[in-house]
Amino acid sequence: MRRALLSDERQLQHQGLQRKYLLHTPATYRPEHPLPLVIGLHGGYTSPSRFALTTGFNDLADSEAFLVAYPEGFDRHWNDGRPGVNTDIDDVGFIAALIDDIQRHRAVDTKRVYAVGISNGGYMVQRLASELPHTFAAFATVAAALPVPLRVKMQTNTPVSLLMINSRRDRFVPFQGGVSRRGKGGEILSIPDTFEFWRQKGNCQTESAWDITSSAHFLGGQTGEIEVTRYVNPEGGAEVVLIVLANGGHTWPGGVQQPQWLVGETSQDIDASQLIWAFFQGHRLLATTNAHG
Repeated sequence: MRRALLSDERQLQHQGLQRKYLLHTPATYRPEHPLPLVIGLHGGYTSPSRFALTTGFNDLADSEAFLVAYPEGFDRHWNDGRPGVNTDIDDVGFIAALIDDIQRHRAVDTKRVYAVGISNGGYMVQRLASELPHTFAAFATVAAALPVPLRVKMQTNTPVSLLMINSRRDRFVPFQGGVSRRGKGGEILSIPDTFEFWRQKGNCQTESAWDITSSAHFLGGQTGEIEVTRYVNPEGGAEVVLIVLANGGHTWPGGVQQPQWLVGETSQDIDASQLIWAFFQGHRLLATTNAHG
């Protein structure tokens, strides 16, 4: 059972705005031993504390020894590249400044910084993959795809490692793409096209199996169909994975139940948090510095 763990609330100034974030530090933290850092981005209309509770990342951070930060979107939203979603807010710069701020207070393993998000936060993670590929070792999104404007404005050819988890029953993120009629709307690529975009970006040509049903992260609560597609670039180290659930809605698989009338059922077939952390553990930056941009 997930439990609500309190984290330190911190503030920083960016773009003339007072921005907030929660920072959770495991009890085993020692300044002489830098830890990995996970940046977790909440969905639209929600909050850092809700994301922490839903995902259980604090518990996972305690058991696996990593730092986890939950920044707060301006007016509870992220400028994820879709028209009309906080377009005047520099959230890419805010996330970069947030990492710098955390490094002033905690010992961070800069080769092991990761970003994960759901919904609006997942769209934002895909933007970070585009604009801050040299900052993060890997990315993960739940219930999100690539906004069409981001594909058009893509600023980098740098290969990235990305894990996507999506449900065919997600009413907010249409599996076949097009204009989303819920939330903040906007045109998005289909889930398969989003995956293919990042696969080509990473030059991931080699298909590789990942049998999650035999892992400890498979819950099998609903035993619905699960499709796993995985490609790797053995030379460059990039890896892209798509997990498609037949069950579930616009929710965090294995997480705390959300209002079903609004977002649909919460799949209990997999533990998304555990799977994402397992994916992150396989990646670290090859560069010797953690340069933003």
